Amino acid sequence: MSETKTATKDVKPVDPKSIPSAAAPEDFTPLSTNALIYKPDSCNSHAVKGLLLGRVEMPPVGGEREWAAFVFRATAPGIAEDREGNIQAFKTGDEVRVPETHVLASDTRFMAIAGSPEWTAEVYLKPTTKISIGGGKTLWQYDARMGKPRHRTSDEKMYNLTKIPGMAGAPGLPAHANGASAEVAPPF
Repeated sequence: MSETKTATKDVKPVDPKSIPSAAAPEDFTPLSTNALIYKPDSCNSHAVKGLLLGRVEMPPVGGEREWAAFVFRATAPGIAEDREGNIQAFKTGDEVRVPETHVLASDTRFMAIAGSPEWTAEVYLKPTTKISIGGGKTLWQYDARMGKPRHRTSDEKMYNLTKIPGMAGAPGLPAHANGASAEVAPPF
């Protein structure tokens, strides 16, 4: 311990402003720390179209329960909400998150692509009708379509960070839908 005290005695305080900060490398890709959220209640006049790249757990918002969202890389411009609830435009290539709903999670092909480390597909979602499911709760129905699955590029593979809980061994869902290898065929 005396060595540590001796060593700190020789250290002189430094003014942080006198040390140059590292510059942002031009060849680095910006991180999506403020991804927009596509919410049917506020964005239903617009569809979201993009590559389905994964599923992530999301923190509670405003004291509500935890939730999950699907990660899309937009292949067409659209609108979504920022963290403060403001409607913002997004462009092709932006990351957009779509909240997981029972309707979307009930499609095994959709969930297989969301959980596959090897495959992706372009997906089109447009809320069509809001229906009552009793108890004062409502549920959005969608015009939901998916293009032909294709192998992910190396850049797209980095998105499959969260395996889909509870999906391993689900009836009708291939084993690779929850992170195992999908070498030859698409995940359905």
